[in-house]
Amino acid sequence: MPKMMLHVNTKRIQHDEFEKDKANGTKRVLEVDFAMSFSCEYQNEIQSALWSRASVVLFTAAVFCNGNCKTYILCSDTNNKDKDTVFVFLDFFYTEILKENSAISEEIIWSDGPSSEFKNKFMVKTLEILNQKHNRTFTWKYFATSHGKGVVDGVGGNIKRLVRMKMMTQGEGCTIQSAKDFAEVAAQLDTKSHLWYIEEDHIRNEILSQNPWRNVPSIPGIKEFHIITCSTSSGFYAKNNALSTKIALSNPKGNLFNFPGKWVVVCYEGKEYPGEVVDASGDQVQVSVMVPTGPPHHFKWPRQPDCICYLKEDVAREISPPVVVNNRGLFKFIDI
Repeated sequence: MPKMMLHVNTKRIQHDEFEKDKANGTKRVLEVDFAMSFSCEYQNEIQSALWSRASVVLFTAAVFCNGNCKTYILCSDTNNKDKDTVFVFLDFFYTEILKENSAISEEIIWSDGPSSEFKNKFMVKTLEILNQKHNRTFTWKYFATSHGKGVVDGVGGNIKRLVRMKMMTQGEGCTIQSAKDFAEVAAQLDTKSHLWYIEEDHIRNEILSQNPWRNVPSIPGIKEFHIITCSTSSGFYAKNNALSTKIALSNPKGNLFNFPGKWVVVCYEGKEYPGEVVDASGDQVQVSVMVPTGPPHHFKWPRQPDCICYLKEDVAREISPPVVVNNRGLFKFIDI
């Protein structure tokens, strides 16, 4: 029940924050999402055609600014919804589509939080690159899990419905066997959304030319964050939700955490354990953890030291050192 209450609370806080951002005239909100890929079909196809259908990746977006909403669709022949695709699409938005506006003080990206697409260290690096290119604050905000539905979902569903109806219409149908075909037909059917076609080769060439994934640091505890900001003046900071306190990560070019000698909470097999960092190297951190004992929130050192290496992504957060409870080796943490 406490986890459910925390989830509902986060959902409400983030929803209120989204509405406030849309109403703020000094902020421009870009809500993004991947729609389910469109499957290219023939009007009268044989069964074996099922195994050779091409698919179209759809990246839908809605821009909210000064009380106005404009919708956009990027379609591509790539089969990947990974960091490279997201980076190139976002870079295209802010470089080619969204014009510079001196009245805008902050660019805000809203999305749901799948780690494979949006909520990972590569998207934090993307914020840094966008910040450097456009010299303004960029913030990525996430809806609570399973509560990210919005305008963008309707945009993706509607364009797929229109194209499929056209494709299956007897006598007036059309053949769509590629993302380029889809883009041409969709542009004629949906006059409300702005649509662009981006080739997979363009994505590949942009990644090769910009090489954005140099020196990408780990972000321990990123799964708990719902707001991550990159500011030219304040550097990186994160928040668990819109009402929580800021957690300073570092300046954009620095290492996000100085691990050795710190006390942290690590996640192991679904449970959290407090411990002291012994060493850190690459993507791993060695932590000597304590075990729970006696009254709630009390811990002790195990008889045999439990000191192993964890991925830095498994470090949930930094905490204060423990306080001695008695002379029998009992400790407690003010942060737990």
